[in-house]
Amino acid sequence: MSTIQLFAPAPSARIPNYRTVILNQFRLIDMSKRFTLLMVIIAAGVSPLLQEKTWNYGIDTAPIPVLIFSAMVWPLFIWQGETRTRRTYHRWLPVDQVAHDFAKIIAGGIWLVLAFGLTLGTLKLVGALVFPGAVLSTLALLGLLVGCLLVYGLFSLLPILTDKPLHWFIGIWPAVMLVNIGLELLHSGLYVLDPLISAPLGAATALFGMIAFEWRGLDYLSPVTQVTNWLIALMLWSMLVISLLYLASRWANRGAEA
Repeated sequence: MSTIQLFAPAPSARIPNYRTVILNQFRLIDMSKRFTLLMVIIAAGVSPLLQEKTWNYGIDTAPIPVLIFSAMVWPLFIWQGETRTRRTYHRWLPVDQVAHDFAKIIAGGIWLVLAFGLTLGTLKLVGALVFPGAVLSTLALLGLLVGCLLVYGLFSLLPILTDKPLHWFIGIWPAVMLVNIGLELLHSGLYVLDPLISAPLGAATALFGMIAFEWRGLDYLSPVTQVTNWLIALMLWSMLVISLLYLASRWANRGAEA
């Protein structure tokens, strides 16, 4: 037993309700001003879209890379200094450690929704005033927002599992390229993953919703069919991401205690 653990205060007998835990995590993110940094990143990526010359190539899909990238890096901001072996304070509090991890994920997700809501709402307003034809429908914007939350959840695995999430974040992309090159040498490439990505219930449908059907030339399907496929895909992939987060949190907390 370490000195810190030996002299740590005894856990309180009073267990706060889960809403209080989430609110505390929400306030911690606000106190650290990380939300401001997130908005700066989004604004820096989206502001060129507000220039008149960009309307011609589609303001509807242009912000998507910016939002997805923001969803990827946001976990690195909110878990800064609280990676796998640096969450000792979790074990001092009268809250289950896995539940505490999920409280932080939920709090970060709420801040992300606020940031994306402000961004997409502004683009929709400006687009409606300047070039209405370039504005996504509210349902398409909702699908994009929920899809970005899935990306956020998936990349939250990095700070939960490792003490160096930035290193892993940077290392993922060369690794993916090397795997792709290896598969291409076998004359398969990443097309072996195509069913998981572009199938009716694949990742693309879960991530982009109505936009995915248009990209794949399936916009001829009835709105009911599109919404049904999107909701089913969203449920399946959400269950996968939540399961991965749960398993990662349990493993990380057990490993930190060992």
